[in-house]
Amino acid sequence: MVDFENFTVHVLLDDGTQLTEYPFPGDEEPPNTKTVYIQVPASNEPVPFRISVALAKPKKNDLSEYRSSLNVDGIRDAYSTKVSSQKSRHQAFCYKGIRINTPDRTGAALREMSFKLLDTDEGDDNKEIDIKDLGTISVAFRKVLAVEYKYRPSSKILELQKPSHEGKIDEKKMKGSSSSHAVSIGRELKAVVKTKKSGHGYSTKLSKEADTIRFLYRSRAALQSLGIIAYDLPPPRLKRERGYEDVIDLTNETDVDINRKLSVKRVKREKVDEKEVVKKIEKKVEKKAMKKIEKKDEKKVDKTIEKKRFQVVDLT
Repeated sequence: MVDFENFTVHVLLDDGTQLTEYPFPGDEEPPNTKTVYIQVPASNEPVPFRISVALAKPKKNDLSEYRSSLNVDGIRDAYSTKVSSQKSRHQAFCYKGIRINTPDRTGAALREMSFKLLDTDEGDDNKEIDIKDLGTISVAFRKVLAVEYKYRPSSKILELQKPSHEGKIDEKKMKGSSSSHAVSIGRELKAVVKTKKSGHGYSTKLSKEADTIRFLYRSRAALQSLGIIAYDLPPPRLKRERGYEDVIDLTNETDVDINRKLSVKRVKREKVDEKEVVKKIEKKVEKKAMKKIEKKDEKKVDKTIEKKRFQVVDLT
């Protein structure tokens, strides 16, 4: 959940699970923008998601209204959505999809949003895709400055949208980019909503500056390569030597530094067959006993020889 300038936004999966968020380490953020990284679940299939938006702390006497605008991978939602500070108005809502223009741009249909793995290949070049837009979800909030009731013509054409990323992308274009996924625009969730016919209606004037919450979505491996999250610790490595095993214990390690210290424990190898162990011990004891007996016998013989050597016989 990201709180910024009285707005709260978070990205959810279809089952309600909130994606894990990580702080953005860079200092070079666009003006009036809060950025976080989010981890995309590992899956070979597209993963549908939605975006929850709310006012964090609605003020009691604040009558301010805002318009939120969703942008995924450079594709802007066809319509903005009202967010009000008044308790009786629209304080919270959920982007279950993004509204995509009809070919003639006279209406838009709500379509499903999903995370999908990027598919790269050599030589394929989609010039309509801007690599800088990939891997980014943003929600911008602009304050309503004035509401006018005036005549509006029926020939209103919606703003031109960028195409969604489909198919493969050239590997050369991805050089230097950390993006691992793209947003896939899927099935229609709601029928096409046409622009209103000519006549009088309300028109809003919005502030030029916007408060923006931005999500940079990446795979776990991509976040690890960026240093946003730590690498997974390897399993203990076992080295057998003369009845012992060297167990490298990494359970208490939290630092990912290459020069981290490893605590080493010497652990005796478990003896599976107890009978064999007993036999080996008995043989060792027996050998030691026999050696002691042999040494005693040798000492007795040596003493006898010495006595005879120094014995003097007088033959005169």
